[in-house]
Amino acid sequence: MNHFLLNKFFANECSSSERKVVIDWMLNAQNDFLLKEWMKDNWDKLSDFDTENDLDIDKMWTKLQASLQFEVDSQLPGFENTTSTFKGEFSKYRKIYKSVAAAAAILIIFSLTIIWVQKRNASRGLTAYNKPSTTITNNENVAKLIVLEDGTKVSLSKNASLTYNTISTMDRREVNLEGDAFFDVVKNPEKPFLVYSKNIITKVLGTSFSIHSNINSNDVTVSVVTGKVQVFEKNEENLELINSKVLSNKGILLTPNQKTIYTASKQNFETSIVETPVLLNNITLEKNYFDFNRSYLPDVVNKLQKVYGIEVVLENDNFNKCIFSGDITEENLYEKLDLICKSIGATYEISGTRILITGKGCK
Repeated sequence: MNHFLLNKFFANECSSSERKVVIDWMLNAQNDFLLKEWMKDNWDKLSDFDTENDLDIDKMWTKLQASLQFEVDSQLPGFENTTSTFKGEFSKYRKIYKSVAAAAAILIIFSLTIIWVQKRNASRGLTAYNKPSTTITNNENVAKLIVLEDGTKVSLSKNASLTYNTISTMDRREVNLEGDAFFDVVKNPEKPFLVYSKNIITKVLGTSFSIHSNINSNDVTVSVVTGKVQVFEKNEENLELINSKVLSNKGILLTPNQKTIYTASKQNFETSIVETPVLLNNITLEKNYFDFNRSYLPDVVNKLQKVYGIEVVLENDNFNKCIFSGDITEENLYEKLDLICKSIGATYEISGTRILITGKGCK
């Protein structure tokens, strides 16, 4: 907007057509910032909208917006030069419009600010809050342990960097990760923990997991050890997931011994089981838990599911008659499955986050 026109408008020197152009510009929310900047530099021209002689741009802007909207709503033909007439009319409605317009203006400003902050946060992570932050880079050949303000522990791999806020006054905990790291997050449902890593965001309430970034691409792998983790793309469409204080089924929801790989070139996730599943952290095994003596296969499978948190599916009902004997305490999950399947003439395969045992079964 030409400042000359603004000066003419408040000096009551605009033609009808000029007046309409200026009013349309001032009522456009996209011009609020520019209008307020002009108001700061031209305070003396706005005495009709002054607020108790104090320099309060927001209050003055509110009164100005109310007056302009009143003039538009009055549907004066051609937006004729009615400044003097309007001033008299406005005084009658000032008390009513003051409270209504102020509330509306505050609501609009607040909403636009929140949306703007959220969008910038979704695309750039920590920078949206303009809070003091610290960046730590691990230049050593061994992992570097970092303990955050809330007690969360981060094991930072070689050449990895972590940026985090040093003032915990926000409604969520956030870090930016470049490279690989293992997180052991202190549980706090009121303040979700967010990890920004390349094109994805990992959200937890309190759990342990690892993040691996492919150095040759933007692919990222998230693997869960304990608790639940929610993973989704970093974009404006997922603002609701970022702001929520709970985990949902939207995006990718991972449980212990599950992982997801985000392929940047395809912009998709592929979820499966981790390379080396471990026992759930809240499990205490009884003595000889994995020492079986002529146990039916469904009972053996149920024990595996219980302690690893991974679903094991039998292909057909004939497996219900199969019997297994052996002590498989020392073996990892896949070694256990190898021994079990070999003894009954079966095979197993990983299908997504499940393990499928296939074969003819037993008669």
